Parts: sequence; structure tokens; C-alpha cells
Amino acid sequence: MTFILSKLTNNEMANNDSAISEILNLLKKHPRGLPVKDISNAIGMNRMSVARYLDVMRSSGQVDMVPFGKAKVYFLSSRIPISTIMDYSSDYLLILNEDRRIVDLNENFSNLIDSEKEDLPGKYITDLFDCLSPYFDILSKLEEILEGKKVCEEINILKNESQLFFTFETFQVVLTDGCPGILILLKDITEKKLLKDQLMAKKRLYESLLENIDEFVMFINHKGILNYVSKKSEYLVGYLPEEMTGTSIFEYLNLNTKEVEKFISMLNSHDNNSPIAFESDFIHKNGDLIFLSIKISNEYTDLNVYGGFQVICSVNPLQNERNNPINCFVEEPSICNKLKNSETIEYKF
Repeated sequence: MTFILSKLTNNEMANNDSAISEILNLLKKHPRGLPVKDISNAIGMNRMSVARYLDVMRSSGQVDMVPFGKAKVYFLSSRIPISTIMDYSSDYLLILNEDRRIVDLNENFSNLIDSEKEDLPGKYITDLFDCLSPYFDILSKLEEILEGKKVCEEINILKNESQLFFTFETFQVVLTDGCPGILILLKDITEKKLLKDQLMAKKRLYESLLENIDEFVMFINHKGILNYVSKKSEYLVGYLPEEMTGTSIFEYLNLNTKEVEKFISMLNSHDNNSPIAFESDFIHKNGDLIFLSIKISNEYTDLNVYGGFQVICSVNPLQNERNNPINCFVEEPSICNKLKNSETIEYKF
């Protein structure tokens, strides 16, 4: 992807704003474009001067050109120049020339490094990034973009003793003098990163708690598809969590018609906060039936948003001791069994 910068530095252009305006106004009236000869005749300027103006205007992103036979047809550009949106972007933008010196930057970037915007043009990019992120090899990333590779990765910056996280992206650009340049774009992902880390920490804590209880726990959606299965499943019913995840809970429960209807009713009325408890045979991986006490309740996120159902399965020791020779049940009442008689049970991530 190549962007065109629109800062005009050509003195001749600055001194002939009226000629530029005439060309632009003329092209507005001819959206399909005009060749140099027609533009020259319309504004009363020789072709060499018009061609020179058009070349600079093309470099600045004001006009585009399409060859049509031997002629070159010019028309207004539909591109948005970067310099027009630099300070309207919420991202951090920096433009370099081919010598890796700073050409321009937006206010966000200057605020990030606590410097005046006017003091940075002309400085080497390494002088800047050696302070921002000393372990980030900025030069190798710039070489990759010049080789045509896409560069997009995470970078961390220390500011006021706080760790900030950004995505680092680079794009090739064309400067106003026609020379190649590089646009560096930093997108702040600190809040997203920290939130993700917090959620992962909660997930690890929750999973560690589930591993230490005697039941195995599943989460299902309103269609009965298993989204999560605790590791206890292998010990109690022979299945690894990854073997059950993505399958239907009905593949494992030996329910009669009335129980299936009750189960489906629960899934279709998730606004009902009353847990449903019942008992059913669960098909062990080896084909045996394990008699389970099952409790289903609505699952909500920390923001109290409905997120499916929590299914807690515990083995009935007496029933399995009498009917099933597999010794895969617990001997002591677990915390979930102790809570079965309570009116409401809430488990949240």
C-alpha cells in the first residue's frame, strides 16, 4: 500500500496558487479528465508549464494520471492525503524519508515522547526509538517494509514508569519531492492488552478451582453444544475435555423423553434464574453408564450478560456402587453437593 503526502514545498507552486486553482477548477468540471493540451488551452498557459504543475500536483496527491495512447489524461485524485488527516487520527503517526530521518509527525506522537512537534523533523528515527523502546530493532523493521514485506507486530513503550502497548505498522509512502518514504503507525492497545491479561488470569484461576473439586463442569450454549469441559471429565467419564468440546451434551446423556423436554425447556428459557436439578445416566467412554446428579443454571458474565448454561455433574456413589463396577466416584460430599439445596447458585468468571 502506498500513500501520497500532500505538503507542498515547491516555491513555484506556492507563488502560483491561482494557476493551481485554475487547473483544479477545470478538472472539477471534467471528472473524466483532460490531456495537457486541453488544460493548456483552457487556462492560457504553455504546455511545458502545465506539465510541470501537473507533475508536482500528482506527487502531492491532488491529481491522478492515466495514459491514453500517447496522451496523458489528468483528473482529480480521489485519495485522501495523509497530511490532511494526520492530526485527526487517534493513532500515532510518523513519516520518515529514505535516510531514516523524521519528515513529519502528528500531535499524538509528539505528546507520546513529550517533545514539541517542531523539534523532531530532521532527527534520526533511531535516536527516537532507542529511548522509547530500546529492545525494539527499528532499523530491521524498516528494511523489511522496503523489501515489500508487511510489518505488523506488538511493541511496548515505557512512559512515566507505566508500560504502554502498541501495534507497530509500517507503510511505504511517496514524499512531495517524489522520493520514497516510510509511514510508521502506532495504535494504542494498552487497555485491550490489560483487559485480555486480566481475563486470562481469571480463566486460569477458575480452571484451577475446577480442577480441585470432585464434580466435572461443562458450559453449553442454548443448543446444547459444549463450549467448555473441565479436566475432571477424564477421571469421571473417561473423556478428555478436548474430545467433548464442540459436541452436543445429548450425545452423552441417557435421558427419557420427559427429561429431554425439561432440558430443552431450560435451554429455550434462559431468563429463568431457577436452577434445574435432575439425575441421569451418563455414557462413559468405555460404554458403561455412570449415574450422575446434574444441575443446570444460567451462566452470566461479569457484566451480567447471559452467556449460556453451567452444567455441574457429580457421581451418585450409592447408585454406582450398586449398579456399576467402575470405581470412578468420590467418597466425600463435595462443595457442589453441599450447595445443591440452596435456592440460587451463581458461578461467574
